[in-house]
Amino acid sequence: MRAHPLSPIVAAAAALLLSACSGADSADPAGSADSGGSASASDSPAGVASALERISVDARGGGLYVEYGNTAMLTELADEDPDTWQSLIGYGLSALAPVANGETVLGMDLSAADYALSVGLPPARLMLLSGGQDGEAVTEAAEQLGYSGDPVLSQEMDVTVKVTITVHSLVTLGEDVALAGPEAEVQWADSDGESMMDDESVAALARCLGDPAAAQILDVDGTDVGTAISSDGTETESVLCVAGDQDRAEAIIEEIESGTTLNGVPHSDYFTAAAAEVSDGMVRVVLQNAPGLPPNRIFALAEQRDLPLG
Repeated sequence: MRAHPLSPIVAAAAALLLSACSGADSADPAGSADSGGSASASDSPAGVASALERISVDARGGGLYVEYGNTAMLTELADEDPDTWQSLIGYGLSALAPVANGETVLGMDLSAADYALSVGLPPARLMLLSGGQDGEAVTEAAEQLGYSGDPVLSQEMDVTVKVTITVHSLVTLGEDVALAGPEAEVQWADSDGESMMDDESVAALARCLGDPAAAQILDVDGTDVGTAISSDGTETESVLCVAGDQDRAEAIIEEIESGTTLNGVPHSDYFTAAAAEVSDGMVRVVLQNAPGLPPNRIFALAEQRDLPLG
């Protein structure tokens, strides 16, 4: 691993990041394998990888997009710092934000879940809310909005019922709920076939991202990229994962040190320190967010195709 301070002022922060990533004797950083970092190939799947094991590879569709929120972790962070984290409690199901009433939608309690996950792009998006849900309450709320069926409830799009624009069908799975867009299938959740983790690129990125507070995997101009955020309650780390070698790792660090976004903002205004490591053909860059930076800024950069990818 090579760590690069972005200026003398932040040299100590960069050194702290490097120390935190370098050995088992160090205290776990916010982005470690136990609390948001990458897991080794021998570790049992956790976080992003564990969630994606439940989803059929059919959900990938023609455009790669994965959105994951460790709802339990995000809820704890929001309890400590609501101004910063409250809006992220529903991450993983952000497509439902326009129809949510606070933290509830379709009888689901977003804040009670373990995690939330979306895979695929509309209209073929599959969503999964895992844990903490009352199946009877969800069924009742859906039926009141015109959904019908057993066990899968469905309804054609009705512009007067806004949730139907996003959710064509849903099914309760114990304390979980799977929801699908008009060209997706709720049966893609907990299917018996190959999972998203059987996709080599997705699996490598998921393992690299580990068990963060929130994560995203998407195609950025033909390159599969993973990003994640975690926090120890005081400082927030962002993680960038992309296939590559040491040359790419060094190029990314150089771009963070001296490059700018498409609209001319220095990357160093967003990230005050960076450390990179390369393992099994995957570059993992850990970034320390600048004070006051929205914790999910790296997600916005990915969606805007404005990440430093070397």
